[in-house]
Amino acid sequence: MNTKNKAFLISGTIILMLTIIISLLSINNWTGISVVAFTTILWAEVVFFGGMILLDKILKNHEKIMFIVPYILIISSYSVLAILTSIVFIALLKTALSLFFIIQLILIATAGIALTIFISASKVVGSSNEKILTSVNQVNGLVKRLELLAVSEIGDKYAASFKKLSHDLNFTDISAITEEDELISEQLSIIELEVANYIEETSDQKIQNSIVHLNSLIAKRSISAANLKKGKI
Repeated sequence: MNTKNKAFLISGTIILMLTIIISLLSINNWTGISVVAFTTILWAEVVFFGGMILLDKILKNHEKIMFIVPYILIISSYSVLAILTSIVFIALLKTALSLFFIIQLILIATAGIALTIFISASKVVGSSNEKILTSVNQVNGLVKRLELLAVSEIGDKYAASFKKLSHDLNFTDISAITEEDELISEQLSIIELEVANYIEETSDQKIQNSIVHLNSLIAKRSISAANLKKGKI
């Protein structure tokens, strides 16, 4: 348990103890709605502090920036409203037990629905961002391989071509994974193999053929990435 969660646990324990002590000193009639409302206050405090302690674990599978503010707002709002409602009923509406239950059920249902919506939305966003990051890293890896080829032992011959390919690939939409990415990697592997085992009589033609093929694949990749984005709209 990290320091923040320890602080929430200690604070929550202290608040719960104070609530019990203050309630015992303040409430004279422990019948009917008083017991139910008192229990609800304790429950709301557990929900708040327990929710804050669980926040880090919950956020592991969600988009943090999108989820954290609504999560805290929903948990806090529910807890505060549940506590205030309980205090009002203990003080002023001791006989309205049915109304108390109705209000508490509405609060719980509203908080549950809101959390479900934000949890679902943050999962979708988190999954989408993960795919984008994977694509960016993958394309950046291909670009890096082209840059390394440009400064290889035979780079003088093909440096301009490799740099142009690197530039063209980098300016496609690198946030989308396309079918061409694997084919581009395969062509780079062919070039890298020829560079590593360079024989002028045979390697030059293979390298030139792969460069032509890479030009075509990068152009196709740009179209494929654009089509993928259209399909998401």
